Amino acid sequence: MAACKIEILSNPVKHELVFSCDCRCEEAVFSISDNTGHVQVKGKIDNGTPNKISLKDLTKGIYLLSVVDGDRMAQARFQKI
Repeated sequence: MAACKIEILSNPVKHELVFSCDCRCEEAVFSISDNTGHVQVKGKIDNGTPNKISLKDLTKGIYLLSVVDGDRMAQARFQKI
């Protein structure tokens, strides 16, 4: 699987995760997993604009943001404070 580029615009994060990616596929999706690998949040990517995800229901900790764009994938860690 090829890589796409993902950028978390502020890390650590308090209430809202803002990120951008170079997704080209209309079916691009994201997921946020905790340190045990359980998916906590998932959804679709809005191409061309910064994506905003509410994290108000997540506890403090380290999380993994994964983006899948067709046959491309990117991952980035962030801290929820």
